Amino acid sequence: MADMCELRVLDARVPMRDGTHLATDVTLVDDGQARPALLVRTPYSRAGLRAAHDPIASARTGWAVVLQDVRGRGESDGVFRPFAQEVEDGFDAVTWCAEQPWCDGRVAMTGMSYNGATQWLAALGRPPALKAIAPSVIGPDLRASFAFTG
Repeated sequence: MADMCELRVLDARVPMRDGTHLATDVTLVDDGQARPALLVRTPYSRAGLRAAHDPIASARTGWAVVLQDVRGRGESDGVFRPFAQEVEDGFDAVTWCAEQPWCDGRVAMTGMSYNGATQWLAALGRPPALKAIAPSVIGPDLRASFAFTG
């Protein structure tokens, strides 16, 4: 029973294709079972994600919860260029999750606002392990969802 098992929290530095490392937390039930990953990528800080997404409750319902600071934000390396690296970094983050021993190869993403944009952009790269996205407070047309000059 998941609610009777101990939880494990991993602190990871996930490598992107260009060698940049992104700060990532993984919360899961420590029972040795592979499970689907629920990935949230954010420029707002993983600490805020912990409050908004309750990784402990989600882990107890069967997810490996992966919270990641996007490039150049929070504790991640690199330079933050809004939207510019989200297709490749999203692809790499999804692929990294799927390859971990705690993941069953299936990855879903969730989140709102910019965290929703990370999902739409990751999906553009078509990572094979990405099985679902659940963006909110943002639509698929980023130009209509954010303010742009011109």
